[in-house]
Amino acid sequence: PQRSADYVGAWSLLKREEPVGSTLEKHAAGEGPLRLQAPSGVYVEIRVPVQPDSISGQASNAGYHSVVETSAGRKYSVRQRRVDFRPPNGCVLCTDVKFDREVMGELSHPRGPCRDE
Repeated sequence: PQRSADYVGAWSLLKREEPVGSTLEKHAAGEGPLRLQAPSGVYVEIRVPVQPDSISGQASNAGYHSVVETSAGRKYSVRQRRVDFRPPNGCVLCTDVKFDREVMGELSHPRGPCRDE
C-alpha cells in the first residue's frame, strides 16, 4: 500500500531511549542495528551483540509491518514479530512514527516506555 512506502528501505538505529529521555543505545550513522523493510511489509531487524560471545545480547527479529489508521485519522506503525531471538512477551509493537528528512522516529504507543530514531 502507498501509506507503507515511506517505511521501505534500509534503516540504521541512531538512538534508543528507554525510558523516554534516558539514552540506552547511541550509534553513529550506519553503525547501529539495521532494519530492512520490503514493500510487501516483510521486515528483518539485525541486532548483533557488541560482545561476540554474548548470546543474551542477540536481539535480531523478523516479521510483518503494516500501517493502521484510526477512525480519527491518526496512523500507527505496527510490527508483528514472527521470528525473535528474545523471549516472546505477547505484545505487538505499535509506534507513532514521525519522519524528518532521512530520519524516522518511533515512539511506542500508547505513550510507552521507549523511543527509537
